[in-house]
This record gives sequence, structure tokens and C-alpha cells, in this order.
Amino acid sequence: RGHHLAAKQEVFQHDLVMADSHYVKQIFDSIMDNAVRYTPDGGELVFAVREVPIEDSSRACFELHFKDNGYGMSQEFCKHLCDPFTRVQDYRVAQERGIGLGMVIVKKLVQKMGGTIDIKSEVDVGTTIVVTLFFAVKEEEEETKKEDAGMYGSAYEPAAITSFEDKKILLY
Repeated sequence: RGHHLAAKQEVFQHDLVMADSHYVKQIFDSIMDNAVRYTPDGGELVFAVREVPIEDSSRACFELHFKDNGYGMSQEFCKHLCDPFTRVQDYRVAQERGIGLGMVIVKKLVQKMGGTIDIKSEVDVGTTIVVTLFFAVKEEEEETKKEDAGMYGSAYEPAAITSFEDKKILLY
């Protein structure tokens, strides 16, 4: 559709967090899919992720910002966007497939992960969605070294292998 996508990432304080990557991917995919569908050809899409400082050192807070200059929605409709089977009534998007469950699933996943979702939109201007998620911080170096050592021998000081004869190798 000829969209322009800008992706932005700030420097993170926490590089290693524990998260359900499937859930995070599903949230990302659903929101971006809507942005692509409901933005006219050649539109602008922006995705940004930033870490927000919080007091709890065992957790990290990340905001996922999605913005488009698409068809937009009324504020009244935004209040019901996460209700099951809700679709905007707009002739410009009538041909788009869907049954109105994507944002319902997104909201449930965000809530399940203890986060929040904020939706702001204006007709003929676009939509901005901010998803805030909290993740447990993974103990960095030492924890990772212990896990890797238990799984692979020593990931940081590999054992010398002189022959692969009679060894099974999995390439991924």
C-alpha cells in the first residue's frame, strides 16, 4: 500500500526482561495490522518503544507507541473499540475484512500482562495507541552465564571439539 513506516527505539535501562514473546508479538501484529488497513495508500505509520523509569527495580516498564495518519475514529467509537464485534461504520473501510475481535484480544492480552492501553483518535487525522507493559527484570550477566553453562556446557569458554563423528547436530 506504499505506507512509510518509521520505527524508533530509545536506549533501554534493562536489556533482559522476562516476557511472553508470543503475547507481545500478537499485540504488536494486531495493532500494526489495523494501522495498515485503516490508513490510506501512502500513509505514515510510526512505531516507537521506550522504557519508562519506575521505582520497582525488579520490574521494567515499556511503552509501545503506535501512530498513523489514517481514517481515524470518533472519540465515542474509541470508547467501544475493544468491545466484541465492534467495527467502525465508514464507507472507506467497508471492504476491509474483519469481525471486530482484534482489539478485544489485544486488550485482554494487555490486561493479562498487567498493562494498560490508551487509544486516542480523530476522524480524518489518525490514531495513536499507547500500550504500557510491565516485565520482570532478568538478572543479567551471572544469571545468563549459569543458564547457558547448564544448557550448553560453557557458552563463554567453549570446549574444544576436535571431531563431530557420532555426534548429532541440530541447526536452527
